[in-house]
Amino acid sequence: MRASLLADMDALEDRLTGWAWRRKDVRAAVVVGSRARADHPADEYADLDVAIMTTAAAKYHRDRRWLSEIADVWAVVPDPSGVTYHVLFAGGLDAGIAVIPASPVKLAARVVPVLRRFPAVSRALPLGAGVRLEREIAGAAAYTRRGYRVLFDKDGLANRFFSLFPASGLSTAPRPAEAQFARAVNEFWFVAAWTAKHIWRGEVWRARSTGLEGGMRDAVLKMVEWHAQATSITPVDTWEGGRFIEEWASPAILSGLRRSFSGYDAAGADAALRSMMELFAALSAEAGQALGYDHMPSLARSVTDWIDQHRPAA
Repeated sequence: MRASLLADMDALEDRLTGWAWRRKDVRAAVVVGSRARADHPADEYADLDVAIMTTAAAKYHRDRRWLSEIADVWAVVPDPSGVTYHVLFAGGLDAGIAVIPASPVKLAARVVPVLRRFPAVSRALPLGAGVRLEREIAGAAAYTRRGYRVLFDKDGLANRFFSLFPASGLSTAPRPAEAQFARAVNEFWFVAAWTAKHIWRGEVWRARSTGLEGGMRDAVLKMVEWHAQATSITPVDTWEGGRFIEEWASPAILSGLRRSFSGYDAAGADAALRSMMELFAALSAEAGQALGYDHMPSLARSVTDWIDQHRPAA
């Protein structure tokens, strides 16, 4: 089955490449993600992420029937950005197809080298334009940072553009500002108290989806990333969204994370809450010490004591 999945995805990539090449308006097609990187390359379960650069992007957004010209479609989920279509093709083959207008790419390929040579030009642009451009450049760099693979490039546009953002591979969580660190600590303990009350009410779904697996889980991941960078002598590749955390987080952290997941019942949610609070308190203390920031131990103790005092008897 595994060999079959790999072969099927290869065939889908070939079909998409052939379809795109035959369309005169599509000037380039580029693979990103696991099927383009050397570090943690695609396995049999990997999806296919492709960016197509076209001179007629609007028509692909008006009518999505073109997807069926590539292969039979089961489901389509447009990305909130309106650029990418997440497609489940027949046979369970999933792909993310980004439709990118060629003209802004051409403009960026000309402008970015100028901005890098003369950074003051960005500040001279109309109000907000420079900031937007820098944000879009950063997004492009993140998009290709772990590598890309050009399927075809009719005008050399893709190679000119992506050469501006060479693959760096390593993803390191930037050092947080002290205010950012304090906000994360405050948010975690606020949501912890909120979650406890919903568990006590018997609102397990709400406690899990919004608290344990929502704000609290996000805060824990952020603190795990900061902790990894702050307490390590060398940079740690923390990837994105917790990917491969089993490889870059310490055994002690992974043990705490395992205890912080639960089944669908109040007792399990309460046990997960305790474990997550213990883990976050330890992480924020160690990261705060390494960063030289106040990790607010009195806040952690106050919320923990309050929850212990008001937790209903079993």
